[in-house]
Amino acid sequence: MGARKNTHKQAEQRRRDTLKQYFDDMRDIIPPMAEKMPSKIDIMRAAYEYVKVLKDAKAEQEAEMQALRDHIKALEKRLGTAETGKPTSAASGSASSTMGDSSASSLGDRTQSPRSELEACRLAPVEEDRDNQPKASDPVHPAAAMET
Repeated sequence: MGARKNTHKQAEQRRRDTLKQYFDDMRDIIPPMAEKMPSKIDIMRAAYEYVKVLKDAKAEQEAEMQALRDHIKALEKRLGTAETGKPTSAASGSASSTMGDSSASSLGDRTQSPRSELEACRLAPVEEDRDNQPKASDPVHPAAAMET
């Protein structure tokens, strides 16, 4: 009977050690907290808020990416290269007649030709941190959002 109790005690100790290790790891991942030694509930609450901020930032980035894809398609349409890769007769017309009033106004006054603007969109480097982490100067940085 004593051996069974001992085995259970060891299993419970391993479980507590594993749980403690995960809380320590989580505390290291989330943005710094004001408390010197935060409780487990404080760590969980901060982690939950951090995940929400990250999800919101991801959704915002996905919306921006879709807007950029739509912009590229509009530029390709202006050039007449959306499907065939060859300029069409519509591409020789004015930009507002090809794109419509709402698309032309959303693009604003551009000094670049549509072709050079399209190439700039395709060739523009995407700035990323080495570890694929958001930069502190980024306005959607989760740590900055949690402080407000």
